[in-house]
Amino acid sequence: MSKHLAHNKKKEPFGGSRFAVKQEKTDPLKRLRQVTQKDRLSFYREFSRRDVIFALCSAVCLAVSAFIHSGSTTRMVLCLLSAILAAIPLVLVCVHEILDGKFPLEIIFQLFAGILALLARRYFTAGCVILFFLLSFLAQSFVQMRKENMLQTAIDLLPEKIRIQRDGVFEEAVPEDLAEGDIVQVSEGERIPVDGVIQSGTGEFETFDLDGEIGTRSFVPGDSIPAGYLLKKGAVILRASESFEKSAQATFYCQMKYAKAENIKWGRTVHIASCCLMCFLALLGLVFLVVALIKPELRQIWFSRALACFLLSAPSAILFSTEFSLADAVFSAANYGIVFAKETVIPALASVKSFVFSKTGTVTEGRYTITDIVPEKMKEEDLLRIAALAEINSIHPIAIALKRAAGLSDTIRTDVIEVEESPGKGVNAFLGGKQVYVGNANFLEEHGIWYRVPNKTGSAIHIAIDGNYCGYIMIADKIRENAFDALEQLREQGVTSICMLTGDVRSVSRPIAASLNFDMVKPELSPEGKSASISYLRAASGDKLKIAFVGDGVHDRQAFAASDVGIAHDARSAFQDGADVSVFGTDLRKIPQAHRIAKAARMIFFLNIGAALGIKILCFVLCFAGIFPLPLAAGLDALVSILGMLNCLRGFYLN
Repeated sequence: MSKHLAHNKKKEPFGGSRFAVKQEKTDPLKRLRQVTQKDRLSFYREFSRRDVIFALCSAVCLAVSAFIHSGSTTRMVLCLLSAILAAIPLVLVCVHEILDGKFPLEIIFQLFAGILALLARRYFTAGCVILFFLLSFLAQSFVQMRKENMLQTAIDLLPEKIRIQRDGVFEEAVPEDLAEGDIVQVSEGERIPVDGVIQSGTGEFETFDLDGEIGTRSFVPGDSIPAGYLLKKGAVILRASESFEKSAQATFYCQMKYAKAENIKWGRTVHIASCCLMCFLALLGLVFLVVALIKPELRQIWFSRALACFLLSAPSAILFSTEFSLADAVFSAANYGIVFAKETVIPALASVKSFVFSKTGTVTEGRYTITDIVPEKMKEEDLLRIAALAEINSIHPIAIALKRAAGLSDTIRTDVIEVEESPGKGVNAFLGGKQVYVGNANFLEEHGIWYRVPNKTGSAIHIAIDGNYCGYIMIADKIRENAFDALEQLREQGVTSICMLTGDVRSVSRPIAASLNFDMVKPELSPEGKSASISYLRAASGDKLKIAFVGDGVHDRQAFAASDVGIAHDARSAFQDGADVSVFGTDLRKIPQAHRIAKAARMIFFLNIGAALGIKILCFVLCFAGIFPLPLAAGLDALVSILGMLNCLRGFYLN
């Protein structure tokens, strides 16, 4: 595995949502493992101890010269030595970049400003300009190193080798060779290489940081398990739910590595404006320089203005802080088990003012229990088994509850054929030569089947065979423990509307909505109905309201597409059903946490931009008026750059 990680100029895959760019055929993790030092981001590099020594020696020389009488030879020598020591690392980087076919204008402009100051015999100013830029450069390199070291630590958790079943035999391979449907063997002490479903074996797993919930969990055959979990005890065989490059970990790593601010609308604007500002100030500096040469009597004034233009032309603090605010958001979110599909999701989520929640598996735990079985002319166990067999291929929480109660596994049944599932309603299957209908009341009404109205509160699953009603099964779900706190946190963060959509009947959904203070609830909805409801909410606001839909990723594709941001809570895999945000783990408070992180990233972005541009404009105006010394302007500009970097690092240490 390569020690250094780097930026690749090609667009990278970020998942399967509407925000994703076209995917490359090459495995993104393979690229991350194979990158070289030559591919590093811009001209920022891992600075050495030598660079720090140069900066310290330069600073000492400049500090000592400040206490020596101006005009003396000693002061001149110290300032000149300070400028040379600070310029050496920058010149080396500049030469290296030019040999690589790049042209680092920013460094060239700063060195040019220092040379102009030396030619004008402003030795102290020259030392300040070059030294302060070097300090800003080292600060940005340090932040870039922190980002890449954290990413490298995460990548080191991935297994180097895995065992894949080929022709009935498990063979050693690399994780990048994994494809959807492959059978993988995992032994004690190894990590799960890809999201999958356990086929056989049991084990105790240490949850991975990406889940955000560190601890130990047990898994049995039929359970879905995300990549990254460490098998502490036992041995399992699992079937990969997706290819390795589409897993949550691969998406997170590539997004973290290749996230670019210019992919965002306001990021592109800032990027273009910063480049234009650099070119404008450089050209303006050249104009002022020509004026200084033409008018000898005003040479000092125009020369100072030219120097001010060149030293303030560096846009690195603006460009780097905007990009790193995104990286900070990605890492901060990952600490809570939250993965964004692409960097454009972050500002979209920050702008959301309305959240729409699906009930089953999101607001409620989605772990139904059988509370009552009311058969019609058959035994209770027979009715339960028929319902479970009809749902044998479904992954809906209700189907899982029926199969668990009937003692059935997820193995393929040859006696269950022609299964047709109506999302949000039920299924009909050809079982043992008979047509079986299992679903809610609306489902039976659509097929013209009479049903008995239950005299108990709760959700009822009705069963009919060949058009004849056979009874119903009552099921119950439990509200998630932290659901109320999560919704209140969203309101505190400025969310104006929180709604709940569900396929359940009104008698079940209304008490839940009332207990959690939902602003609106719409029951008895199909997946198409949920999508239409979201579109209605947007139309009612005049398309001004940004809406996020939160579901469990089961039959939620249409709702995710209709919303501005689709969030898969308790996700089983990365960007399930086209979700834009995958939230791993069951804690519903991660939803407001994701919203809070996105808003913080946007705030840091604009705060850094405002501070950097404000200081540059202020320094330029004051220097142009001749009331602000150039060394102080250079120091203030560098200070703002460094503070911007530290501001971007806040998320790493706070989380």
